[in-house]
Amino acid sequence: MRKPRLAPTTYTSYQDIMVRYLYPTFGEKELDEITPLDVELFLGGLLEAGLAPGTVKRIYSVFRSSMTKASKLGLIRANPTGGDKIDPLPRGRREIEVYTAADVQRILKALQGEEIRWRCYGRVALDSGARRGELVGLQWRDLDGCICHIRRAAYKLPKQPAATKPPKSGKARSVHLTQETAVLLAQLRREQRKSCLKAGTGWNMHCFVFGTLGVMLHPTTPTKWWRGFLQRNDLPCRPLHALRHTSATLLLSNGVDIKTVSARLGHSSLEVTQLYLHLIGDADRHAAEVMEGIL
Repeated sequence: MRKPRLAPTTYTSYQDIMVRYLYPTFGEKELDEITPLDVELFLGGLLEAGLAPGTVKRIYSVFRSSMTKASKLGLIRANPTGGDKIDPLPRGRREIEVYTAADVQRILKALQGEEIRWRCYGRVALDSGARRGELVGLQWRDLDGCICHIRRAAYKLPKQPAATKPPKSGKARSVHLTQETAVLLAQLRREQRKSCLKAGTGWNMHCFVFGTLGVMLHPTTPTKWWRGFLQRNDLPCRPLHALRHTSATLLLSNGVDIKTVSARLGHSSLEVTQLYLHLIGDADRHAAEVMEGIL
């Protein structure tokens, strides 16, 4: 029932949770037969099996939502997940991987040896803090000098062609890029137009910025490039998404207010952006330890 209101990738992930975790445990039971004890045992089993607390919370969220809907529709007399029947799940600290300022300098230097497309991709990722899908879905009409309008995100479902959807927050946003990044993008645009002309394919402002001959990349292609880039240049192994986290922490640690950073990243609330604040605190404590050793 919720499919029209969910992003395609979110709906697919909910389906996966239902098939992998909920159906095997509760599929043979009548809804009214499920008790709070059944739910407690189910969640405890997931944790004992080694699933991360965050993963278990997502599974439980889908299950609780289903049971709440069933209760509203009158399909069950009592919701086994309602009220305070289920003990709170342990809160696992969300691990955020970032690069240091020194690492960023090494990355930027190493990017000079990459083809223009990936040189641009790396700089825009660090500069804007945009998500991978948002960068893959970026078109030339979204760029206006130093302003980057993030209006869509690329995604790929199994056995279906890659497509685009609105950004994760559901809202478009505009991000100012550095002058150096804008100049590099202008160079990429010239190179892409030349490549399209040479290949005999058309080029227009709807072409995708990081696409091959302007055609949108598979959403996972930047991740594959990033892994190879790190290996070739002996750089610290972090996921591609670490560039987004790094962009946020560098801005916050250099005095940019949290509201501005939150809007820049397209977060749904300030609480999401606050996850980065503990990293700044950890770095500050480390700096104090270093200073203590010096003094």
